[in-house]
Amino acid sequence: MTTRPMRTAIWTLSVTGALTLSVASGVALASLPTVDCPPGLPADMCAQLQAAVPGDLPSGLPTEMPTAMPTAMPSGLPSDLPSGFPSGMPTAMPSGMTTTAPDFSTMSPSEVQALMGQATAAQISQYAPQAMAQLSGAELAAMAPAAVAGMSGEQFAALAPNAISKMTGAQIAALTPNAFSYMTAEQVFALAPTAISKMSGDQLASVSPQAIAKLSGDQLAVLSPSAIAKLSGDQLAEVSPAAIAKLSGPQLTSLAPLALAKMDDAQLARIKPLVMAKMSATQVDALSADALKGLTADQISRLGTGAVGALSPDQLAAMKAKTVAALKPGQMPSLDPATLTGLQPAQLAALPPGTLAAVSPEQFGQMTPAAVAKLQADQMAKLMPKTINGVNPLQMVVLPPATVAAMKPAQVSAMKPPTIAAMTPPQIKQIPPASIAAITPKQMVGMQPSTIARMSVSQIQALTGPTARNVTPAQMEALGRAQYAALMARR
Repeated sequence: MTTRPMRTAIWTLSVTGALTLSVASGVALASLPTVDCPPGLPADMCAQLQAAVPGDLPSGLPTEMPTAMPTAMPSGLPSDLPSGFPSGMPTAMPSGMTTTAPDFSTMSPSEVQALMGQATAAQISQYAPQAMAQLSGAELAAMAPAAVAGMSGEQFAALAPNAISKMTGAQIAALTPNAFSYMTAEQVFALAPTAISKMSGDQLASVSPQAIAKLSGDQLAVLSPSAIAKLSGDQLAEVSPAAIAKLSGPQLTSLAPLALAKMDDAQLARIKPLVMAKMSATQVDALSADALKGLTADQISRLGTGAVGALSPDQLAAMKAKTVAALKPGQMPSLDPATLTGLQPAQLAALPPGTLAAVSPEQFGQMTPAAVAKLQADQMAKLMPKTINGVNPLQMVVLPPATVAAMKPAQVSAMKPPTIAAMTPPQIKQIPPASIAAITPKQMVGMQPSTIARMSVSQIQALTGPTARNVTPAQMEALGRAQYAALMARR
């Protein structure tokens, strides 16, 4: 009988309920023609045993199973053990779940682009910012807007500016306002106007002032008025003057007064005159005096009367003289009289005679003596008599004699007695006899003797009889012999 390497037979019970025999090498084992199965072993298991241990067993080896070894399945075990997974336990990964985000560096551009085109918002939210930073413009543009909506602020901030430049309007509109709060200045600058035009007010309001500073004119021009309305003062203050120049009328009118309060003179100066025409009274009122330093002549001439009427003394005082000079006659009456207290001497001097002629007595009466002192002869000549009626004594005394010389008869007669009483000797001397003739008896009574004393004979001769007869003894005592004679001739 031939011998073969011995294999040790080991009985095991599998989870399927089958009794199997494993064989381990290591001991010499003889074979014999057949192997007798233990009593009680089912036929199928006996067949497995005989197949696993073929051949003859060497002499001296036991041919029967030890008596201590069980010959059948223990009675305490179920005869049929369950197969497969227990009921209710998942047998596979849930649909849509990925264990790790893909490594874009190991993928071709076309593969990444295809992946982005199929990605969901939930999947996009799983990508690390470092992975998002690897995306190209074409790959980013391939994302569906619904997928872009899953992007966090950290992910958005990681995107390269050249990738941002390829984003569509629909993608921009899908982003959360919070994502925009992470946006950098370079990313803002990279946005295409067609994309930024879809930005909402809440999104725009979330962009930091530092990032807004990179907004170009072309980008600003396409923002909707409803979005512009959400700009804060801190944001508007950072917008470049060049960008401000691109504002449209509807955009300007949508700006909140609180935002306009932060606009500076360089920005204000760049608003187109036709756009400035749309500014409301509330908006003008919100502008700082420093900002009004930048207002141009073309701009102020386009302001509506309501907007002009909102100007304050400080705002008016801050304007350049050439800007104030551009006010039109139709705008002047809308100025609050109190605002004219802010009119500066150089500003008054710059006003065209026709424009100044449109002021009311109340407005003229509010001008400071320092400003009135710059009134010129051609301006005086154009003033309406009713406006002269608003001249007060403090204003009268500072008028240059050459300016007073331009007074017409109707203007002289329109002055209040206290005002003409404040007339100085140098001033009275310059008034033409034709205008002197307009002095009323009531005005004459209040004139200073020292002023009457400077009247020429021809001026006295021009007095009307009632006015000459109203000259007081104190006034007559100040007259010279020739003046007195002329006065008596008129009485």
